[in-house]
Amino acid sequence: MNDIFRNDFSATYTIRNADGMSFAVFDGMGGAAYGEVASEIAVQKLRKYEKKLKYADGTRMLDQLVSSFTTEANDAICDMLAEKHCTTGGTTFSMLYFLRDSIKLYYLGDSRIYRYKSDGLTRLTRDHTVANQKVDAAIYTEEEAKKSPDQHRLTLFIGSDHKKLGLNADSRPLVPLEMGSKFLLCTDGLTNMCSDTEIFDLLSQNYFNEAAVLVQAALQNGGTDNVTCIVLEVLPVASAEES
Repeated sequence: MNDIFRNDFSATYTIRNADGMSFAVFDGMGGAAYGEVASEIAVQKLRKYEKKLKYADGTRMLDQLVSSFTTEANDAICDMLAEKHCTTGGTTFSMLYFLRDSIKLYYLGDSRIYRYKSDGLTRLTRDHTVANQKVDAAIYTEEEAKKSPDQHRLTLFIGSDHKKLGLNADSRPLVPLEMGSKFLLCTDGLTNMCSDTEIFDLLSQNYFNEAAVLVQAALQNGGTDNVTCIVLEVLPVASAEES
């Protein structure tokens, strides 16, 4: 699959059995150059773990592998920033892992994962931002947080652990797979430009390449940031075999 997507900005692919597969998006920060390098470091580190992740035996081993990955990627990014005499930088991270008839989520920063069903769109992650901290402390309401500059101030991301004490991604309990449901992994370049309602409406249309449609919508709405999307749809086995 890496070969399929390497030279194409957009592609669609059908997998008969996704068990043990992981999908992730990263969004670099710290200036154009350092952000790009940080996200690339994280991608390369995750590729080192692909085989181990593929054969992870249950959630405990999976948690340990992801923790090792985020710690290793964090330390490498911090080393890179130190060499460049840069005090800020890093990358967000959101990952979805197929574990038999369920999925497991991991995330750091404000790249999100949503679940789409015909009756609505549910955000499965919570942004690691100063704004959300203030919501928890009853300083902001949810609406005030959305309009605050603190909404874009990240509290956790790969590269935030400057003391290299060990960085663990946030996670959620297993989410069961349901036929017809879709999962969207995306950077804030999409969610800053498109509302949840607009994203739901576009996913409801069942376009052939839904990720490309979402990216185009974000660009048409202003496109002020890089936009990366992965859309995963759970199909009946017969449909997957026919594709």
